[in-house]
Amino acid sequence: MKEIIILIIIIIIVKIFFCCKKSKNSENKVDKSIRDDKFFIPYILSKLEDESLEASVGHELYTYAVRAQFYKECFYTSEFITLIAPAIVVGLNNALEEQDIIIRILVSVFSGLASIASGIAGIVKFKESWVRYRSNCEAVKHELVYYVAKCPPYHHKKQTKNKVKLVQRIYSISRKEEVDWNKLISNNNSPDSG
Repeated sequence: MKEIIILIIIIIIVKIFFCCKKSKNSENKVDKSIRDDKFFIPYILSKLEDESLEASVGHELYTYAVRAQFYKECFYTSEFITLIAPAIVVGLNNALEEQDIIIRILVSVFSGLASIASGIAGIVKFKESWVRYRSNCEAVKHELVYYVAKCPPYHHKKQTKNKVKLVQRIYSISRKEEVDWNKLISNNNSPDSG
């Protein structure tokens, strides 16, 4: 009986692992924002006339997009682990009357895994980082759309004024992100936070 339960748990873990991996051929499983970013970012950057502007703005934009996706995946992975691992522990504890060494080891591993995932998520603040990077990515994309469409504040006849304005506004987004990050870190390290 206990071998069957352990086998079922292993099958569930393997199935979860393979279900969490994204299929290359399945477009509907790919995150919509990344799908949009893969096509939109190169398109909007190609509309910039200045190569150095395209390179610097592209670097900022890709940095925000990639980091947003990374933190999103970390957030969902940690949430998934903290949800599933305790459920497996409860199942292991209730499934068998006698507690042999394998069951005790599995209970310890899954309990530790849930605690570690929860602790790391709390310290690193995956969700906050994901939201911050995604909002910065969208802000830079909006600025680029306004610039390319020559909407205010990029409606000057002199293109150099528009370029300067774009660089200043993107730098202010980057600076705001830095200030927000420093606040998040200082709040995390302050004596009142714990």
